[in-house]
Amino acid sequence: MSDTGEIVKRCVKVNAVIDRTVKAFCHLRKASRTFKIDNISPGFSVIRGGEMDGANEYGTEESF
Repeated sequence: MSDTGEIVKRCVKVNAVIDRTVKAFCHLRKASRTFKIDNISPGFSVIRGGEMDGANEYGTEESF
């Protein structure tokens, strides 16, 4: 969820989890971003290098 309350689905590559934030490369914005853990939907899915159907060219991905 964004700061304005909008729900946005993103495909990201997680670089680090620090305190209550996730530092990741966001493929939607094509930039490194920091996400608040409290704003991440509990129903996000994890795709690891093609192990799940629909995996993409980015390798290990978190989709939330």
